[in-house]
Amino acid sequence: NETDEADHIITFSEDLDNLLGGGFPLKSVMEISGTPGIGKTQMCLQACVSVQLPSCIGGVEGEAVYVDTEGSFSILRLKDSIAFHFRHDFTDMSARSSILCSMSQDLIHLASKHNLTVIVTNQMTTKVRAIGHSEIIPALGETWGHCPTIRLLLHWKGLSRIATVIKSPHIPLCTVEYQASFSPSISVR
Repeated sequence: NETDEADHIITFSEDLDNLLGGGFPLKSVMEISGTPGIGKTQMCLQACVSVQLPSCIGGVEGEAVYVDTEGSFSILRLKDSIAFHFRHDFTDMSARSSILCSMSQDLIHLASKHNLTVIVTNQMTTKVRAIGHSEIIPALGETWGHCPTIRLLLHWKGLSRIATVIKSPHIPLCTVEYQASFSPSISVR
């Protein structure tokens, strides 16, 4: 969409939209990371629907492209992780970092030039810090962490799903509760 009328893709989660300043910002690369079942896929599916909504209900009248990097595309259940090839195909960490940085620069350029929102999902992995001490971190690692415009970490707090902005140039680092489900159908006349 080449107009500047709307500059965000709404998520239909009022708290999440408020946290992100209106939704997923256009001209940006967003990372959504979290453990399996936390809602990454649902959030991406919602973005694919929301981007197509007419401007009269807050949409950007755009189009969606969903890229499946694991070869498991299913209309019933989409699974997306750009990390798949980087987890399995690289032993040379320097080459891996170089390719990740180059790819991120290409994504940032495309997002800016074509008024896009690029959403990259990132699975979680365990990093051992010392004997007996480990933590769950986004799988693409520290080099990738500098690349997205905004990083959104999805996690559990008890039975609640929590979204935390862990990196943004203009949004304060903060947390909200969200629901991982599609919004109800919207009829436009």
